[in-house]
Amino acid sequence: MKKFSVILMMFALSLTCACNGQKKANLSPDTSTSGTSSAIASPDVSADQFHDASDTTSASDPASNQQAPADALSKTTIQFLKKSKAPTTPLEERLTRKPAREELPEAIAAVFYDDAPFSVVVDLAADAAEGKNRLEVQHEFKLSDYNYLPTGDSDLYWRKYLIGDFDGDGTDELFFEVSAKPDMADNWNNYPSYFLFFEESDSAVTLHVLRDDAYYNKYFDYLWSNPDWVLAGRPLEERLLVAPAKEEVRPEIAAVLYDNAPFTVLQDDYLTDDARVFYSNQYTMSEYDWCSSYAHKDSDISTGVYMPTEIFWRAYTTADLDGNGTEELIYYISTDDAASGHYLMFAVVDGEVYAYTVGYRAMEQITPDGTIMGSSAADRADIWMVGRFRKGGYDEKILASMNGEEYTVRGKKATSEEFFKYMNEDRSTESVHWTAIETDDSWLNYYSRGEH
Repeated sequence: MKKFSVILMMFALSLTCACNGQKKANLSPDTSTSGTSSAIASPDVSADQFHDASDTTSASDPASNQQAPADALSKTTIQFLKKSKAPTTPLEERLTRKPAREELPEAIAAVFYDDAPFSVVVDLAADAAEGKNRLEVQHEFKLSDYNYLPTGDSDLYWRKYLIGDFDGDGTDELFFEVSAKPDMADNWNNYPSYFLFFEESDSAVTLHVLRDDAYYNKYFDYLWSNPDWVLAGRPLEERLLVAPAKEEVRPEIAAVLYDNAPFTVLQDDYLTDDARVFYSNQYTMSEYDWCSSYAHKDSDISTGVYMPTEIFWRAYTTADLDGNGTEELIYYISTDDAASGHYLMFAVVDGEVYAYTVGYRAMEQITPDGTIMGSSAADRADIWMVGRFRKGGYDEKILASMNGEEYTVRGKKATSEEFFKYMNEDRSTESVHWTAIETDDSWLNYYSRGEH
């Protein structure tokens, strides 16, 4: 599956993005028309995301907990404050890593170190910097009480950050990825992350909440092709959730897992059924920060110019994938805020360890003899094996395939009856057992428990 489809799916679920601008949000209750304030001039510009035309409920101030009259606030402000409940978790538990004071412009540093106030704007399109499609939230926030999430009832958690002069005005902006509470035990129900950034102008600070259209048109390349993001810094011990004993794997692979020895990751870029290319980079377990779903394109792994992310090692199994009599180690990995991750097949080639990426749906079942069944769509499935692992990639051997109403078995055209007979009767249907965290055990061991 190509990167854009994964990324677009994730952000279709997200309700907000953010944009750039110099004007401080209007904090007064005045609702008169302004030449540059589209929150007032165009109250329905946000349509389904921030405005509910039928909603006249008054909004509660999350700082003072006092009610403000509904007719004194824009609909944007009402909707924003309704989703900005008072946090229940202390800020220091939700903001575990932040820039040093001297790295930040003075006013932004005061927000993070002195709990100084800031205003909020929501930009709806890439032209928001010119005063169009900009929604101002008529409320002054502090970092300790800012808790806006478009969906769910979790507190807001501040994840990785990026410092840079995006607009070229000589003053750095501070970008953050934020989300609901990362929860590996409830990974499938986590809410999508979104991006925002702080901007200083005339000694005042404005927080820009990035919404989808503004984000894609203006900020996508800058954020997703930037290797300078600073991660939360959780040690490998907190992210290696399951691991085999040293004696369960080859010594070279054990050195990768337990001695932080380097290994080479090869990212598979599918081109056609008969052609694919591989891009590579070398990592250690503690350094590994590549997730194809968070990359602009597959080749970015080779240059290192991609958005890094924290990787969690969630499940593993072993199988002789290439039929050479030696078992390989297969890991299922993901980030802590995505419902699906991908697989890494660890193999030893000429005494060196290589880890080959496999997409989330391409490895739905593995049999002890190394046969793999995967699917990329409702009417697309492959039963395949690894022909051989090599330093530049791996060779794939297709045993049977279904593509719409076209079928093959053992390299020859077949009927649907012949394909399903091969899938269900003519091959081993026994499955390997995955050692997994509880959340993933139910679906990874679906076949091994005979529930299919």
